[in-house]
Amino acid sequence: ELRSPQNVTNHWGIWVPSRDAVNAAYDVLVSRKEDLGLTRIQNPRQTHDDQRDYGFYFEDTSRNWWEISEHPEENEFLKFFNSGDWDQQEKAKQEGAKP
Repeated sequence: ELRSPQNVTNHWGIWVPSRDAVNAAYDVLVSRKEDLGLTRIQNPRQTHDDQRDYGFYFEDTSRNWWEISEHPEENEFLKFFNSGDWDQQEKAKQEGAKP
């Protein structure tokens, strides 16, 4: 029994360059679900609050959630990474301070 299983909102993410790549990954995971030990695979759809991404979530046997989503702008990650902790930046924005 897991003491604190991971929730889908707390997931590992894999970015791919296109919607076609998302759909291809989905097809592979669905066809190999048992081989890979996946317990759940959600259908691809628009994701996140602003509907900016297209992707899907899946869960492995260790109850880890994963997301594969389209991110055609690869420099977006580098902007976050170079600016430090994204969660702290968001918190600062909500509190009206500079990150």
